[in-house]
Amino acid sequence: MPTKDAADVQMWEEMPEEQLGNGDELGWAPIHHAAHKGAVHIIERAINYNNQLMEQKTIDVGAVTPLLIAVMVRPSRHSHHRQRL
Repeated sequence: MPTKDAADVQMWEEMPEEQLGNGDELGWAPIHHAAHKGAVHIIERAINYNNQLMEQKTIDVGAVTPLLIAVMVRPSRHSHHRQRL
């Protein structure tokens, strides 16, 4: 049985490009969720359709873009270089 993440990604793969920017009540569109889950191929598909989607902000407290979400949830390859405060 596929995981919810896998089912979400499959749903976004089958979704028409024009719907990848349609947000919910908090402004989270499939492109935001794809950025959160690291589904790069979905993000690429969305921005190939409309590159302005990378700047689409949510309307919740953070008002974040897909790019910011991807940066926030992606662990750094260089995290071992962080200095302790």
